[in-house]
Amino acid sequence: MKEQAVNGQNAVKGISPKVGVIGAEQAEIDLLLEKLSSCESFEYAGMRFYDGYIYGVPVTVSLCGVGKVNAAMCVQILAVRFGVSRIINTGTAGGTDDRLSVLDMVVSSDAVFHDVDVRTFGYAPGQLPGTDSPFFAADPVMLKAAEKAFSGLGGDFFASMEDGSFSFPVKNPASSEKRFPAIVRGRIASGDVFVADKELRRKIISTFSPACVEMEGAAVAQACTANGLPFLILRSVSDMADDGAGMPHREFARRASMMSAAVVCGMLESAGDWNISPDN
Repeated sequence: MKEQAVNGQNAVKGISPKVGVIGAEQAEIDLLLEKLSSCESFEYAGMRFYDGYIYGVPVTVSLCGVGKVNAAMCVQILAVRFGVSRIINTGTAGGTDDRLSVLDMVVSSDAVFHDVDVRTFGYAPGQLPGTDSPFFAADPVMLKAAEKAFSGLGGDFFASMEDGSFSFPVKNPASSEKRFPAIVRGRIASGDVFVADKELRRKIISTFSPACVEMEGAAVAQACTANGLPFLILRSVSDMADDGAGMPHREFARRASMMSAAVVCGMLESAGDWNISPDN
């Protein structure tokens, strides 16, 4: 892998359209890096960017770090330095919808900041001044492509995630039902806090009715909207964002990261479905 620093120069490989993929932590992009060919590695603003091809599609995979500021910075770098035309944000989240079990997938209908409050000046909860709405809508074509990619995950993939301490099906904490992972469309609620408190979880659900909570998605959504970039946020559930969520998150984060990244790979493998053509 060729490595270099990007010192104010564009680092654009291949043709447009090009897909940017953002993960906050290394485990969230490891599977993607295994699939990446003709890869060059760049560093910009303390973030790592991997430029190459997955299934013939020009892709820049990025490791942005945790939090909203990092995520927004990363989108801007992908747009300006790497010339991407759309963005997928992959990763893990805490479930806030009782339909969800650990390792279920949430594909974003929209995203909102759960920690933004400017109601004193007449804005809705989660709404930033200068915006028309608290909610940033994801691209519906990419959403359908993600659902199709998830449906294509087979028994071999699920078997690859099993070991002596874990096997499918997984028990739903709310109902005790055991089943294989499912996918739901839902709202992503983001804030600069790891939600592991039952009362905070209840407050976020009451105000925003999200499917899950995490720390980057809404910032990706806002920055993509500002740049006119279609986007999609994918989150596999690592915990249920309640008291003591840190323990199940540590246990399931790696598998949840694999699940989300596998859906990204499936989207890229059938990228013609969402108007991306391989660079032949």
